[in-house]
Amino acid sequence: MTNSISNINPVILGYHHVCNHIYPSITRATVKQFLKQVQYLKTHHYSISVLSELLLDNQSINKNSIFLTFDDALSCLYENMIELLLAREMKGTIFVITKYAGKETHWDYYKSSKCSQLNWRQLQEIANAGFEIGSHSHTHIDLNSVTHKEVKFEMEYSKKIIEDKLGRPVHFFSYPFGRFNHELTDICRETGYKGAITMKPKISRQNIFQLPRSAVYLFDTLTQFKAKLNQSVMEQKKLEFINFFSLGTIIIKNFRKNNGSNKNFLQF
Repeated sequence: MTNSISNINPVILGYHHVCNHIYPSITRATVKQFLKQVQYLKTHHYSISVLSELLLDNQSINKNSIFLTFDDALSCLYENMIELLLAREMKGTIFVITKYAGKETHWDYYKSSKCSQLNWRQLQEIANAGFEIGSHSHTHIDLNSVTHKEVKFEMEYSKKIIEDKLGRPVHFFSYPFGRFNHELTDICRETGYKGAITMKPKISRQNIFQLPRSAVYLFDTLTQFKAKLNQSVMEQKKLEFINFFSLGTIIIKNFRKNNGSNKNFLQF
C-alpha cells in the first residue's frame, strides 16, 4: 500500500458533541440536526464507511462515499448517535483520548459534568457493533509544541492502550486540534498507523497521513451540510477561516494553565 490516495477524493465529516446540552462550544450538533443530516445521507443513497475502507483496494469508494468521524469519544455519542446510525446501517470512526477514557473532559479548557469521555466498556460495545476506534493521542496536547520523543509517546502509547483494551488494531490517528506538519506525519507512519486525519477541508496533494476533513458545526444548516458533501469551494474557505480562529483554543488553554483562570470561553 502507498501513502497516496490521489485516485480518491474522500468526503470526511468531523463531529464532536452530538447532544442537546448547552456548551460554550460551536463544535457540536444537536440530536435533531444530526438526525436530519443522517437522514439526508440515507435518502440520497450515500455509502457510509469507516476510514479503514480507504486501506482496501475497493472500487466502491467513490464520490458517494462518506466517512463520519467523531473526535474526543464523548459519552453523548453513546446516548444519541450510535443507535441512530446502526438503525440506518451506518457506522463511523471514533477517536479516543486514552488518558481520559471514562473521565471528565479535564484536558479541555472548560470543564463540563454533562458529558464525559466514553469508558472502555462502552468503547468495546461500540467496536463490537462495527464502529472503528482510532487514537486522538493520549493527552490531547498540541503536538506541534512538544519534542519528537513526546510526540512518539502520545501516538505510540495511545495506540497500544486501545489495542490492549479492545483487542483490535488501530489504523488511524486524529491530530489534536487538527494541527499537523510533515514531521508529525512521518512519526505517525513510523509508529505503525496506516493513516491520519486533519481538520483542513482541502489539501492540494492528498496523502493518507494528511487526510482532509470538513467539520460540522452547530450553526450549519442542511444547505451548508450539502455544500460540505459537494466539497464546495465557498464552504471550504469558510471552514479554513474558522480553523484559523481555532488556534485560540490552544492559546486559551495555555493561558488558563499558566494563570489558573476558571472562565469559560467559546470553543472552536
